[in-house]
Amino acid sequence: MTPLNFFKDLRLTMSPLGRVLNDVFIYPTHHSISYITNLSSTLDHNDPGYFVEVDADEASKLYTHLRRYKLRSKLAIRLLDDEEWSIWSTWGDHANRPKANTERGENEDDVEDAPPSDDIGCLDPRAPLMGRRVVLSSFSSPPDSSTQQPLSAYHIRRTLLGVAEGQREILTETALPLESNMDYMNGIDFRKGCYVGQELTIRTRHTGVVRKRILPVRLYPADETSRPPSRLEHDDTVLHTGQIEMPTPGTNVVRMDGGDGRKRNVGRWLDGVGNIGFALCRLDPMKKMMIQPDDDQSWAADGEFGAEWVRDGETYLGGKVKMRAFWPDWFPDIGG
Repeated sequence: MTPLNFFKDLRLTMSPLGRVLNDVFIYPTHHSISYITNLSSTLDHNDPGYFVEVDADEASKLYTHLRRYKLRSKLAIRLLDDEEWSIWSTWGDHANRPKANTERGENEDDVEDAPPSDDIGCLDPRAPLMGRRVVLSSFSSPPDSSTQQPLSAYHIRRTLLGVAEGQREILTETALPLESNMDYMNGIDFRKGCYVGQELTIRTRHTGVVRKRILPVRLYPADETSRPPSRLEHDDTVLHTGQIEMPTPGTNVVRMDGGDGRKRNVGRWLDGVGNIGFALCRLDPMKKMMIQPDDDQSWAADGEFGAEWVRDGETYLGGKVKMRAFWPDWFPDIGG
């Protein structure tokens, strides 16, 4: 496959209150022969065109949202059928290529472009080793050299890298951009002028106070003999053997021993796969466990973190689990 042009195109749609509506990718399409070939006869192929990728469950809502702001602009917006185009994530040696970073003042103009090609997609700017994203028509398929993996492999990979996405993890009209790590994942251009939701986003950045962040966590059994895991690793067997159960989305994360017998709320479980997932975590109470050396067992003095939940009005075996949050190594230093 020929190299893709680099476009830093992770973006957000936000509410006037500065809450995230959707995390989206925007792909230029007008250079692509495949796109032009499939273009409606009512549209001019010389006009700029773009694909907007969004959580599939949110596509119709985003379509309505964009039409609301279209007003009298000469702009055609259409909701694509699943059978027309598909999104692929690929990773390999190319994934080590440097990415643009808004904190350093870089943008797509600062990164050398590859020769134009028929490909639609981009290098994934959210984190190192995330690879690239490719949009293929229904008549195309990945290169023969590619080894196709199930979708779960992609979700496991991005969870281990600490990349949250979609509205099961970045809750619509609830999540804040900086708490969702969009400042780390190149989702915010702080040099941009006015936009919906800017005021709270810029004020939060300038105060430098972000008390919570979405972090990858690893679940482990809640029995007294279990020790916090030293590494973020995926393991499906603990679910299949009944050692742990996945918490209900939205379940509070608590300090299991608050010192006074109270289980203090320190975050919220979002979603996961196997024994790993994402939680919105308060940084101050959970910071010590995230930065401790693997052989340091002094965590016991501060208690552990976990979740308990109730279903159908009854608590039952499996409704309790412990978890440890991890600070991705590509994040800025959390400090000591």
